[in-house]
Amino acid sequence: MVLVAKAGLQRGDIILKLDDKETNSVPDLRAKVAEHKVGDTVKVTYDRNGSQQSADVVLEEMPQDKSNK
Repeated sequence: MVLVAKAGLQRGDIILKLDDKETNSVPDLRAKVAEHKVGDTVKVTYDRNGSQQSADVVLEEMPQDKSNK
């Protein structure tokens, strides 16, 4: 599953919380995302240039990597 850019997240945003649960690392974020299923909506709290913001994000299936073919 992937947090979609359609929700307004940008490169450089730092994800602080997923559904009000703090995330401390990329593996921690991945574990929290894995607790949900495709189609779930989660609240993502993030830092953008020193300003804390939040967005509701719909989880989508992670695209397959086609570079290995």
